[in-house]
Amino acid sequence: MNKKKISAILLLLLFILTISFNLPFLKSLSIMYFYSIYEDQQSIMERKNFTLDIPGGLSTIEKDWYPLVMTFHDDTIASAIGEEIELTILYNFGAFEKGRSLFYCEDSDYYSSFYGGYIIESKNSDRNYGYQNGEIVVSEIVKIAAYDLNVLVLESIGCKDPEVEFQSLGDPKEVNYLSYDDWIVIDSVISSKGTMHKVKRNYQAYIQYGKPPKNYSKIDFPNTKLAGRIYCRYFPQHKVTILLYIIAPNFDVIDKTDKQILSKTKIYNTNLLIE
Repeated sequence: MNKKKISAILLLLLFILTISFNLPFLKSLSIMYFYSIYEDQQSIMERKNFTLDIPGGLSTIEKDWYPLVMTFHDDTIASAIGEEIELTILYNFGAFEKGRSLFYCEDSDYYSSFYGGYIIESKNSDRNYGYQNGEIVVSEIVKIAAYDLNVLVLESIGCKDPEVEFQSLGDPKEVNYLSYDDWIVIDSVISSKGTMHKVKRNYQAYIQYGKPPKNYSKIDFPNTKLAGRIYCRYFPQHKVTILLYIIAPNFDVIDKTDKQILSKTKIYNTNLLIE
């Protein structure tokens, strides 16, 4: 029996044990591992034969981020935001502690926090999403992140009135990043609903994040301020716009995550690094 089959069997046994004993972290890890593999097979990356390889939380020695960077292919965004695009999302959130992600911990550096990537393909062959006449269109870029936070995150855990607003800090800047000299970086302050709330029903999203503490008694989804950073670049060889992003309570966390994790991202084409 080869190593791949042994690994698959061990993961399946882990999945069965996890469900049996209801261990939130192992349940999240085992289910999201398989779910992410499935979503990756539906992704823009799979269809266009390249990989966006973003390190997970195991790449640092700290208890900061979840071990896996997961994949989700969204086939509803075009109708949701009125843009003729397809979207694949890579994402990660705060590590687990006491049976739930730090995503819920209001005192944590990882409260309501994410990092990852967006791969965007325009269905209009004459259109490079996020760009017009070669210039970045900030409103289009932040529309993707706002949709993600509003619809895919907050609504998925029961927030009925999500409100996310990005305010850019200065003009977008061209920077050297991941060995390319033409990424555009946008830093923003974000007004949003926070993720903390009382559990009222068993949302599917709890599988990945765990559930908030049972003794939480304050206001649900309180208003919060976050910081955001988005790197943007159009890749003509694949006709996609790639955004790399971090959202966290402050820029100290963003700078740290950028340096330790996001800047280690690799982009591969048929097992070769894209130059």
